[in-house]
Amino acid sequence: MRDLTLRRVGRHEALRAFTTADVRDARDVLSPVYESTDGLDGRVSIEVDPRIAHDSYRTVAEAKAL
Repeated sequence: MRDLTLRRVGRHEALRAFTTADVRDARDVLSPVYESTDGLDGRVSIEVDPRIAHDSYRTVAEAKAL
């Protein structure tokens, strides 16, 4: 949080940084479950920004970035 504050990151970018970090951490924790169940369990997901839901191009770009 300090790094984001020092860089004067906006609230939307900060929220994205926190949520993607949480998803990465969850993926690391659940990876053994995913592997041991051949992908049937242990999945983690994140939603794209709902404000761009009407724009397919931006939605796909956001999904790829995430």
